[in-house]
Amino acid sequence: MVWEADLAERLKRSLKPLRPITPSKGEGWAAVAAILRRGRAGIEALFIKRRERPEDPWSGQVAFPGGGFAKDDGNTLNSVTREVEEEVGLRLGVDAEAVGMLNIASPLNRPQLKVAPYVALLKREVKLNPGVEVDRTFWAPLAELREDVVEVNVKGERLKVKAYRYGGEVIWGMTARLVEELIKALGGSLNL
Repeated sequence: MVWEADLAERLKRSLKPLRPITPSKGEGWAAVAAILRRGRAGIEALFIKRRERPEDPWSGQVAFPGGGFAKDDGNTLNSVTREVEEEVGLRLGVDAEAVGMLNIASPLNRPQLKVAPYVALLKREVKLNPGVEVDRTFWAPLAELREDVVEVNVKGERLKVKAYRYGGEVIWGMTARLVEELIKALGGSLNL
């Protein structure tokens, strides 16, 4: 579970530098965290399954924890810190350390929304406590995610999109694109 210093440094070098983003007034921003830990099957990422709610545009989907920027946050790193604690009870800066970023992304159903994807390394095991928006949490070994193509409905249009499967879960959309980028960034380090 503990990250050796050289492995943590190697992972940091494979990512974009950590950069909190301060959105301009009127810009739509959110932030997510790909939280990684060392498990028995290699590097694992924390995912949430969102609770089914009619008002949630990502209802029932698998995602990285995170959420929208609030002006009181000041920047996207503060947003993701707040949202991760609300959604899973994990404290960035205490339980996990943000070490880098992936490319800014946007969801298919809200392309105008910019999402800052942070990558964090778990520093100590914690009991996860899903918040009201989260149905459940799970850790998935990145090396065991299976690529697939699934058909989804986006704004009333049926699309075939790349996805990953793990157990009975389907990871698609922006989260699948971020997973793909994360796997490429980590390269041969998935089984460490």
